[in-house]
Amino acid sequence: MKDNIEVTIKDNNNWFIELLKIAVVPISIVIYSQYFTNRQNENEINLKYIEIATSILKDKPTESNKELRTWAVNVINKYSPPKIKLNKNVQQSLINKIPLNDKEILIYNLTGEYTFKWLGNPEKGYEIDVQVYDDNKWINYSGQSVVGNQTKMIIPTNKKIRWKVSEYGKKKTNKWFYINPIIYNKTLEDE
Repeated sequence: MKDNIEVTIKDNNNWFIELLKIAVVPISIVIYSQYFTNRQNENEINLKYIEIATSILKDKPTESNKELRTWAVNVINKYSPPKIKLNKNVQQSLINKIPLNDKEILIYNLTGEYTFKWLGNPEKGYEIDVQVYDDNKWINYSGQSVVGNQTKMIIPTNKKIRWKVSEYGKKKTNKWFYINPIIYNKTLEDE
């Protein structure tokens, strides 16, 4: 009887590749986990700084808190995403003129959805005209016919806006309502 003997020849490089597979995956997971944990901790710290800065900006601007308000504006700009940095006019207004309060929101170089409300019978139709101040002139931005006494629109938030509303089919009013480009109320109401 003959015994069958099997001989296997192993490639000497395979052990090294297998060792790399076993070692690289766990090491990569540890490195990436540490990276994302550090980023999350950094983002939480940045958020705390922004909360401190906004609380400082809620006080009325005075000469004695000007440096502190400047620091707060710089913090907000430093930790804000690039697309929503405060422009120079907004920065100066926050430092020197405008207290930030909970009913108002800062305007960055974006557009936003706003609710326009006016007095009037909510069962009637109305025409609303919105204009934007650009290049030293008022330009028609949007017009809508609506039933009811409110509507929502996407409007630029970094420019002066004015709007007027007239009952449908009646003489158009010349009474414009103006929206400041630096700070908006979340709901823009007719006086």
